[in-house]
Amino acid sequence: MPNSNSILLTRGGHPYISTSFNASHLRAIPAWNAAEIRRSQLSNGRSSAVASTNGSIDYAGRNIAREERSFITNGACYANERAHLLNAVRGNKTLAKKIPKHLVKLGVVNVGFTLDDPSNLVNLDPMLHSSMDQFGLIAVTLSLDSLAELIRLFDEENRAWQDRMDKRDEYIRDFSIFRQAFASATYELIVLHPKHFLPCRSVLPVYSGPDDTPTFYQVAPDGVLRQLPASVKSLRLPPFLFNSSYRDSENDHINPLLVAMAAQIKFRRYNRSGWPPLEEHTRLLMDQTTALVNATYWKPTGFPTPQPKAEASRTDRDDENEGSQAGCNRSGQGVRTRSSRSKDTPVDEEWMSDSSDEGEITMDEMFDMMSGPNDHELDEHDRAFLDSLWTQATEQAIAI
Repeated sequence: MPNSNSILLTRGGHPYISTSFNASHLRAIPAWNAAEIRRSQLSNGRSSAVASTNGSIDYAGRNIAREERSFITNGACYANERAHLLNAVRGNKTLAKKIPKHLVKLGVVNVGFTLDDPSNLVNLDPMLHSSMDQFGLIAVTLSLDSLAELIRLFDEENRAWQDRMDKRDEYIRDFSIFRQAFASATYELIVLHPKHFLPCRSVLPVYSGPDDTPTFYQVAPDGVLRQLPASVKSLRLPPFLFNSSYRDSENDHINPLLVAMAAQIKFRRYNRSGWPPLEEHTRLLMDQTTALVNATYWKPTGFPTPQPKAEASRTDRDDENEGSQAGCNRSGQGVRTRSSRSKDTPVDEEWMSDSSDEGEITMDEMFDMMSGPNDHELDEHDRAFLDSLWTQATEQAIAI
């Protein structure tokens, strides 16, 4: 919430404490029988500062209904936040166009897709939103059955692609083929850092049934969310469906392939960090998610690989870094450039290039741009920390 401070006012010669912040107006939600609530002006007659997180803004561009249930818990709350599956790009117009364009080329989204498309958005409880994007404590991926079905469809399409490539015929994977598995897709919640998520026997309520009966889950000793009282023998949180009843168009239903891509980013980072191995079922979900994403990015033998352009001059690189660092200062998350490659970028990694677009990014950099806390407002300490990391990375890249 910007510029919201405690203030000292005087009334009748006596000082009293107030705040420059006033709660947001509340829109009417007929489905809840909730009337509109308009806030009055501050006592001094001035306009107030209002919260600016995505979860508290009401505007036409929000894309999904505020009354839509939380994707994970099925809970209803006005404070639920709009969350991206693949993180939106802020502060870099080139990347904001290039990433959706590449997803279209992969055949996993419709033409005209943007990262703010409803198929890339869900409502989440604020705690779960922060836990997933800002702190990386949890991830959502598809269930084993849904992963297996989508892998099967991709394998069939990829074989057809290879056959056409061998015959020197052009071929584009058909998005409508993958869509046939979307409606029945189910999802699972994975806890990546169980000691930090729901500590001290805290519980997560999950609502189901016509009466929205809550079932409570805790992190069990094996690091899995299990039904209260949680033990290794308690029932684990079952796979869940996306509630599409609030979205009229089938094109607006969430895209399971984007769910898998977002989850695989977290799994890849977890695996390279040397953290403790997770429970067996969880590891299987992580492996199968990676298999699906690999099938998504698969290219047939003989497919032409774009070559990276010649290295930019020192001046060009400085300009590129300066522009990206400005993006970091605006959005709270640095926009990574070619000169700040992630340490796990393969040497033979394909470069995403297009003569009609400015700039180049690697596949790994695209992954990094699609995951992070852009849905959240960061405080000055967060920004200072991120700015210092960005400065160090830039200096190291220039030195190289």
